[in-house]
Amino acid sequence: MSLIKAKVNQSDMKEAMQQCAVDVAAKALCENKNPVEVATAVREAFDSKYGPSWTCIVGKDFSSSFAYEKKKHVSLEIGGLQVLLFKSA
Repeated sequence: MSLIKAKVNQSDMKEAMQQCAVDVAAKALCENKNPVEVATAVREAFDSKYGPSWTCIVGKDFSSSFAYEKKKHVSLEIGGLQVLLFKSA
C-alpha cells in the first residue's frame, strides 16, 4: 500500500503483478528518489519474485520500442516519473 499516487498507463500484467510494481517503485522512491536506483530496485524485485530477465526504465521523458513476453509488461507514472517494466522476450 503506497502513499505515493501511481497511475497505470498501460499493462497486460495480472493486477497482483501491477500492484507489486507500484509498491516496489513507491518504496524505492521513498528511500532514494534516484531514478537509476528505483529502476534497479524494481528490476531486482521482479527478477527475484518472478524469475530473471526483467528490464526496468525510469525517467521523466523517454521513448521506447521493445519486445516482451505476453502478460509481462506495465507502464506507470509515480512520483513524477515514468516507469516501464517488462520481461524480455
